[in-house]
Amino acid sequence: MIIKIKKSDDEEGQERILEALDAINHRLDNLDKRIANLESQVFATKNDFSWLASLYQSDRATISSEYVFKLGTETNKEKILICGYYGARNGGDELMLWFLLNTIPQNKDVTILLSRNERLDAAVYFPFKTIHYASKVDDCAALAREFDTIILGGGTTLDDTDYDNSGARNQLAYIELTVSRLALQVGKKVIVFGLSANKNLTNPRFIEELKTLVDGADYFSLRDKNSFNTFAKAGIDTKKIKLIDDLALGNTYETVKREQTEHVVGLVVVRYFENDDMLNALIEHTVEYYESKQQPTIIRLTTFFDNNDHDLHLFDETIKRYEGGGRSRVKLEITNTKLDVAGIASALDSCDTIVSMRYHATLIAGFALGKKVLCVNLGDTHAHYHNKNKYIKDNYLPGLTSINYQDINNKDKFFESLDEAERQTPKIDEKRLRSIRNRLRKLVRDKLA
Repeated sequence: MIIKIKKSDDEEGQERILEALDAINHRLDNLDKRIANLESQVFATKNDFSWLASLYQSDRATISSEYVFKLGTETNKEKILICGYYGARNGGDELMLWFLLNTIPQNKDVTILLSRNERLDAAVYFPFKTIHYASKVDDCAALAREFDTIILGGGTTLDDTDYDNSGARNQLAYIELTVSRLALQVGKKVIVFGLSANKNLTNPRFIEELKTLVDGADYFSLRDKNSFNTFAKAGIDTKKIKLIDDLALGNTYETVKREQTEHVVGLVVVRYFENDDMLNALIEHTVEYYESKQQPTIIRLTTFFDNNDHDLHLFDETIKRYEGGGRSRVKLEITNTKLDVAGIASALDSCDTIVSMRYHATLIAGFALGKKVLCVNLGDTHAHYHNKNKYIKDNYLPGLTSINYQDINNKDKFFESLDEAERQTPKIDEKRLRSIRNRLRKLVRDKLA
């Protein structure tokens, strides 16, 4: 690319201008070469992606290499596959998993179906075996042939949105129902412990496969009455379905007496899609509320979901934003929760009050640990939350204070709700907790005897 100008009468000025233009032209020539080089790289990368896409499409018809190496081992023990939203390091799902792992008789050969999480240290589940979500229907068929018993181990996995064969991006609901359906076809045992459903089920294919599972399972249970209503509205016969307590309540949560002068508040959030503005408003209003009380307060930003440091990224940004903010009595800390029974119990028990967006944090903190809780209710916003959050209040914590997620931005309403939560006088119902634990443990052991 060349730039030209008319000659100047000022010879000395013209020489300076020409020298400057030579330098500019030289830079433009270099830029042209770099652009051409980048165009070549883009073209090569496009070809690479086309090749990978072609390879992926052809590979969808075959079994995954991981399955070839991990399946087909001989053992005299009953082979059990536990399916759920495990390995993504969502605290509540990990609690349900640990209950099953600690309760299933030791004479079983147990494998855990794990979500794909590149940051996961799967050694936390050792000595139990692990295998990742099925990437194709052949993988589902391999699991159905390999295992004697399939366990669907709790959680809101009965989600009929995006219910289709999507290859490596298969939703958990598709994997669970497909593996279960194929296992039933070859005479294997399927046991369902304490699932939940969305508020409504509308996908016809999903509903038909769910009917097959309910009819064919050795045992099928839900963890809340609201999901019964969802099933009935979808035309699913509920006569064979049992109601049980959430599997996470089968664990024993140790409490420790603390001596501290500061009031400690745990904040547990659900970060999804593009809701950082709402979460920042929640954190800001929580800080403002306790600053207005003129009481020394520690707000612990408590991680409860650890897929690729999901919660931690938000909390690190929060701490940076509030550094040097001139607060006199409120201090912010991060609690990077160890996501097992002892770690979650310790994180929640270290607080006097919990502001919680997460179902299991609300349930365990309020019912099992006797903490004051403000539930930030996602029931009208997130498909998974309506049935289970409503059931906490109906069945476990009738005095639970809640505020709708959409009202977070209303500071006055938020302050009123937090005032109400702080006036709670919670008490642990030890007798009922023991009864629930014993009942859940007996149920799992009896079904797997």
